Amino acid sequence: APPEKVAAARGLVQYLAAARTSSYRLDAVREARPVGSPDAPWQAYGVPVEMLCLSGRLGFAQAGRERLFVGGFDVEVAQKSKIADPVVFACFDGLQAVVSADAAGERVHVRLALLDRSVLGFRSVPSVSPDLGSVQLPDIEEVVVRRNLLMKSGETASLGDGPTRMIPGRGACQTRLSIR
Repeated sequence: APPEKVAAARGLVQYLAAARTSSYRLDAVREARPVGSPDAPWQAYGVPVEMLCLSGRLGFAQAGRERLFVGGFDVEVAQKSKIADPVVFACFDGLQAVVSADAAGERVHVRLALLDRSVLGFRSVPSVSPDLGSVQLPDIEEVVVRRNLLMKSGETASLGDGPTRMIPGRGACQTRLSIR
């Protein structure tokens, strides 16, 4: 979203959070390094995905983009003519998370459901009819993380490996995820 709309939404959530007894900000952090380079240092990939939530409520956050592709054709045959309209599908490339956080004494009980999906590319498949164009199939890799964590304020917890990504200028990269 445009920065001014993100700032307005953040302001609204912070205003609502102030009226509650507890509010929490969690960041999903992604790091990457080139595939096949286990000695290469991990580097931040993108910015941390900010998840704001109120005690006793669910929070949702996502960062990424929707990718469109022609996945088929709607064919209509009438009076010896054929009309083929492309059917466009969408797939999400990025991170989506649902989170809740509640005070648990000195710690915070965090419940997290996170999907990190990577579209590595598209492959073209010829259609069954020579009159139609080819269709595209996305090559998707995804990781689903479901965790219950007891965390201290400021602590970072590893969530494990994320999906392989094609990062412009860096090529194929392995990723890992953490939450703080």
